[in-house]
Amino acid sequence: MNIENYRDNPKFSTLFPLVRKLKLDARAIFEPNVRADSPSVRKLRFLTSDCTEQEAATLLPVLEAVLSAIRDDQKATIK
Repeated sequence: MNIENYRDNPKFSTLFPLVRKLKLDARAIFEPNVRADSPSVRKLRFLTSDCTEQEAATLLPVLEAVLSAIRDDQKATIK
């Protein structure tokens, strides 16, 4: 495959692991018209993209509570 010289197109199964290894947002490659996220949002997306269903279910209420506290301009206290 000669991607560098535009002589071949990589298969999704080849390109996606490369994108993941480089910690790139795949949407920037596969959907170039999507607006770019800030570095923090990209990191958050990357961290949560590999979650199992159980991890996601555990994180959801925590994330919702933190976002609610931030958006309501309240201080969250962790005991």
